[in-house]
Amino acid sequence: YYANGTSGLMLLTQRYYDGGVGRFASEDPVREGAHWARYGDASPTTGIDPSGRSILSELEERLECYHDAGRSCCRRRRRVCPQDTPRCRACARTELGSPTGSVETYCRTIQNLLARKPALPDPAGAACILKEMNVRHEVDAIAQSHCPEGPNRDKCIHCMVSCELTTRCGLLATVFAGWCNELRGLTDCGRSRFEEEDLRANERGRQTAMDGKSCVEGCSEYGARPVPWP
Repeated sequence: YYANGTSGLMLLTQRYYDGGVGRFASEDPVREGAHWARYGDASPTTGIDPSGRSILSELEERLECYHDAGRSCCRRRRRVCPQDTPRCRACARTELGSPTGSVETYCRTIQNLLARKPALPDPAGAACILKEMNVRHEVDAIAQSHCPEGPNRDKCIHCMVSCELTTRCGLLATVFAGWCNELRGLTDCGRSRFEEEDLRANERGRQTAMDGKSCVEGCSEYGARPVPWP
């Protein structure tokens, strides 16, 4: 890269990057999308985007960071750690840029972002999932009714919930809500569980909805069945 001594910006191939805020400062030379100067979610007061792509990409990039913190602090010792253990809080602090950052605060930040994000296909998507919890409870009941007891029931419920929420509330809101749920499992020091297969089941459910297929059909690989089953 080339560092500009006057501005302090770095030229990374074709785009200037501001390391202070973790964002690109110049237009995308490929001219993809409707906003050529967009760097992921353009809201530097609520989050950073080191890759210059999106908040979702950033979460994916930091998956190993969360995974390592949870594994090292809690799972290897096979007991619940105090919430003030430094390794358990490291990634939440990184996301929020605050020494007191927590996963709950981070998820509230995402909730606020979703509530005002004009690019949401359904402007009510955030409220649908993150504010009107009766919708989530209704979807959970539907999912559990289609997922029989067995080793794959948890993944079946993940897939069905993700599919139903995508159908009702839109893709983007469902993606963010799913990540919030999984992030808690990586950073709460063993109080809940994180499994990478959960993410794959969530993705399967979302894709099923986007393809216009029946949620039961799309999640059948995890054992989803029509109701009632024998």
